[in-house]
Amino acid sequence: MKELFQYNPGEFKTLSSIFILLIILGFIVFAYQWRNIKMASIRYNISKLELKKKSLIGQLEKLKFSVADKSTTARIEKLYRKRYGYIPIRLSRKIITLKMPTLGIEK
Repeated sequence: MKELFQYNPGEFKTLSSIFILLIILGFIVFAYQWRNIKMASIRYNISKLELKKKSLIGQLEKLKFSVADKSTTARIEKLYRKRYGYIPIRLSRKIITLKMPTLGIEK
């Protein structure tokens, strides 16, 4: 009876080289897909952080407005009168309203 498979060294070299090429090609495809998945994940995180930055800038503006509103001279005089009942000197000449420094954040 004839053997079903005969060993031929030339065919083994060809099959092994094809197998190695398929493994290399598979690795290249896998690496390309992995890179695309990572880039999508990074872009998603960047967009989330940009939204958070916009939200924090909005909160900062609200806080600056609140500080400016609560530190007006008229309000401070009113609180002083309410607490102590009198104003010993003209506070409007002594109270200085300072401007908040900018942080250099782009809007």
